[in-house]
Amino acid sequence: MSIASLERDEIKAKLNELAVEYKDKAGTDVLRKKLADALGEPMGESIVNPDEVASQGADNNETVVIQIASTERDKHPVRVGLNGKMYHIERDKEVSIPKALLEILDNAIETNYANEGTEEKPKLVARDSKRFVYSVKG
Repeated sequence: MSIASLERDEIKAKLNELAVEYKDKAGTDVLRKKLADALGEPMGESIVNPDEVASQGADNNETVVIQIASTERDKHPVRVGLNGKMYHIERDKEVSIPKALLEILDNAIETNYANEGTEEKPKLVARDSKRFVYSVKG
């Protein structure tokens, strides 16, 4: 979905789906900005669907096919930025992406905390893990 290509009524429908409040008299650009903010999509960046990577002139040697697994808490597509382009990577689907995105995915680390103590004497231990679990298909 390209926010820039949506008509006013489509933008309003998406905002209503996301329960985002807006003034009915707000201009289309204001509504478009509110939708972009709600979706976490900065305005002015180009969004690239990984399926279109090959059609944009990427050499097959520069791309790799991966599949990012969804989790119980995160089923949303993964957005990764590279050289001013945002890649929208669907989960649980094989997609071709530039190899450089793998390094970005590998460097996305999250810290989780686990209690390794008792109720009387809790001991929180931090553990780093990869934010995105993916497998390389080709």
